[in-house]
Amino acid sequence: MRMRARRLELTSEQRARLDLKLIDLEAIGIIHAIRDPSEVAAGVRRLLAMVEKKRIPTNDQIFGVVLSVILRDGDDRKDIKTFEAGLQIARDRLGSNRSYKPILDSIAKRLEELKAEVAKPTDCQDWRETQEKPMSGSAEARIASQRSLETRGRRNGEQGDEKPPVVARAIPRRT
Repeated sequence: MRMRARRLELTSEQRARLDLKLIDLEAIGIIHAIRDPSEVAAGVRRLLAMVEKKRIPTNDQIFGVVLSVILRDGDDRKDIKTFEAGLQIARDRLGSNRSYKPILDSIAKRLEELKAEVAKPTDCQDWRETQEKPMSGSAEARIASQRSLETRGRRNGEQGDEKPPVVARAIPRRT
């Protein structure tokens, strides 16, 4: 005996509540689909797309997990835009409640720290900066002759040394 599925008639209030539950379930599904670290960025993109469409989880626990995943990914990858998006989501949802102010302040502080970390020059940039400073005539001549030898060797089919040219003065080390 086969049963026929009946179509449920929902009121607009029931439909709205069901839609909110579906948003929560969609967020849970995205989070559970993240199995290893290589899938985190894709999951975060999907969560951010949900938020852009104003599909924010209503359950506080699910919202907390979504926010944590977004902020952690932004922090781990040093992605300022993702971290800023997470902060904005937190402000939109929690900003009206004064008891969440310390949490929002700590997220904003971490964002400023992250911006400072990203703005720090790397060792390679330090090396380039020392190369742009004027050198003494003899050191500059040695580097120019070394570069011309390297380029001539490459033109003749030899593989050149891929290391940066030797500088006559020492590059200061970070402590």
